[in-house]
Amino acid sequence: TEIELLTPQVVFNSVPEGDTTKRAALFQIEGCESLSFEVANGPTGPFSLFSPGPYPYPSGGFPTDELRIWLLYTGGTPGSTDSGVISLVARDEFGDEVGRWDDIPILANSVARPAVAVALVLDESGSMLYDAGNNRKRLEVLQLAATTFIDQLYDDNGLALVSFANAAEKLTDLQVAGALTSPVRNDARSEITVHGPADVYQHTSIGAGLEVAADVYNTSPIASVFDVQATIVFTDGFEDREPFINDVESLINERVYAVGIANAANVRNDTLSALAENTGGFMLV
Repeated sequence: TEIELLTPQVVFNSVPEGDTTKRAALFQIEGCESLSFEVANGPTGPFSLFSPGPYPYPSGGFPTDELRIWLLYTGGTPGSTDSGVISLVARDEFGDEVGRWDDIPILANSVARPAVAVALVLDESGSMLYDAGNNRKRLEVLQLAATTFIDQLYDDNGLALVSFANAAEKLTDLQVAGALTSPVRNDARSEITVHGPADVYQHTSIGAGLEVAADVYNTSPIASVFDVQATIVFTDGFEDREPFINDVESLINERVYAVGIANAANVRNDTLSALAENTGGFMLV
């Protein structure tokens, strides 16, 4: 068995003040024997383990040649830096040591948390009434995910809602989210509760949703207050009406995050990827 540490140091780069972030020590393993990784020392400094270990390899039912040991760090005073070390050891099924990595450096720096405006763009097409792949309708998954997101926003974040099917419409203006039970959050929750297509015959224009989200930012009197503008699209990715995503690419000048609200067999991964690529965002199924 050959084991290589692919991360000679674990780096938490530009962590916003007060945010807790995960980063991993990543190992690549060639061989078929079972292994157990353990923490021999550390982590030191303001760093901690996501789970205490030991960490078995293979770690699950899917074939892999990688193992990640996750560390946690909470951002401190903006502009500050932190450092620490961790030592790890790998043992075979007999308990014999087959690898050791002492004093792996852990580095971190903290920044001020940016104020973020978020436009949630919600799919209301007929396919939202289809199965998500886990005995729930896609609409149920969307409503749960979007409501959870609203509950987790920082009070000074901005929030707007857009829906799309055959066409798109703005549901709420961009406003500061405020406290957990603020009118802004409660109005958003109410919109999500009644969100959903009248029937399965509603079509899908994701591009129209992106157009309206861009217009929200272009016309809002408070858009410039925020350091970051983000658009989060909840969809299964099955677009069948103009404008399509590639028709409105010129309008996208903020981060786009594409959330597939079904399992991998029931979303268009290529569409989700096209939504997020080259924007600074990412896709998630």
